[in-house]
This record gives sequence, structure tokens and C-alpha cells, in this order.
Amino acid sequence: KKLGEKFLETPLVVYIHSAYFPAVQGAQPLFTFDHYPNKKIDPSNAHNRRHTKVDFTMTIDAVVHGMAGYFYADLYGPIAISIVKETYTQDMASWWPIFFPIMEPIFVQKGDKITFSIWRCDDKHYVWYEWLLTHEGISTIFSTPRPAYQCVSES
Repeated sequence: KKLGEKFLETPLVVYIHSAYFPAVQGAQPLFTFDHYPNKKIDPSNAHNRRHTKVDFTMTIDAVVHGMAGYFYADLYGPIAISIVKETYTQDMASWWPIFFPIMEPIFVQKGDKITFSIWRCDDKHYVWYEWLLTHEGISTIFSTPRPAYQCVSES
């Protein structure tokens, strides 16, 4: 049964058990969120909007089907939790990566550069992600102004 194109516009939280990561850089930081308990928070949630992009250089010829996102958090002092491969918290089984699919697989060759751009968007009620993968001038933005993936925002 086909899930349709909307499925490919939806980031998925998944347990990635079989994947190859052809980029030499490995996981790259994208967004940082800081919590200051005594700081007044902007009720519009605009402070949580984010945009960034990262470049990856391919180490081998490969087919790219999407990008995986990982989470790392400094909790207090030297205490941290992580699902990033290099800093993985032992025995943690409650968090999984997020997978940002692309509609058409991209064929890359060793030495090629791809650029992953991502936006964390919000409005009065929702938070969602939009993403763009660029290779050799070819790019497609994923998600829409009415995204398939939404988190309800309290206001």
C-alpha cells in the first residue's frame, strides 16, 4: 500500500538500524536551545524560530534518500544525554533519530558536496520543520505552509 507523497513531506522519528552515512563530516550541530529559568519568554514563540544549513562532502558514490537528525542535551554541569553516535548515552532506548525524507533519491559521487538547509517554523498554534537538500544546483523544498508534520504549541 502506497503512503503517498505526503509521507515524503513528513519527518519521521524512527529507529535507524541499517543505514550508511557517506559524508566525511558525520553529525553536525544545527540548532541550540537555551533555557534560562528567570528570563521572560516572548509569548509569540518567535524566539524558537530557527534556520541553518550545513554542507557535507561525500566519501563514496552513494544514493541519498534523506537526512537523519540526532539530539544532544547538556543537562547540568558534566551531565548530558545524547543519541549522537560519537557521544551516545549508554542504554538509552527512549529517543530515536528523526528522518527527513526526500521525494527523489539523489545520486552522489565521491567528493560531491550536498547542502542541507532546515527551518524550524511556527505560528500561533503549530511548530513544524521545512527542509531543503541541494546537490549540483538541484533542490526541492520539503514541507509546505500547511505542513504534514505539526506539533501543537501552547499559548
